[in-house]
Amino acid sequence: MATGSLPLVKVFLSDTMEQDGLRWIRGMFGLEPRWVREPKIEVIEKLARKHLALDHEAPCKVQFHAQGAFNKLYKIHSKDGSFLMRVALPVDPYYKTSSEVATIEFVSQKLDMPVPKVFAFDPSNKNELGFERIL
Repeated sequence: MATGSLPLVKVFLSDTMEQDGLRWIRGMFGLEPRWVREPKIEVIEKLARKHLALDHEAPCKVQFHAQGAFNKLYKIHSKDGSFLMRVALPVDPYYKTSSEVATIEFVSQKLDMPVPKVFAFDPSNKNELGFERIL
């Protein structure tokens, strides 16, 4: 081994590995993400009301919309229109959500093309929802 180099270490993965909110399962093509718990619709509604400045009497309906490998999308219907909240697994905690928000902001400032408006985001899962999110 050359001076300053690190020794090679073999890492053996078990059939499952867990992170907060996320479990990795060994599948046919390698490790696959699984949700350990579901985001709570009531909390999504509460966050939407707060960040969209909706009072408690205003209509606000939240429904599951779609899912990918690392994200779940919820559609929020209110008197002001329809909105989406993307809830993410902690695959690359903090950096994935922060990078996406920064990219949206950069594109909106530099290019003349439509981009989603970010009303609020939280790049941590240490919150009442328990997941990273973008509204």
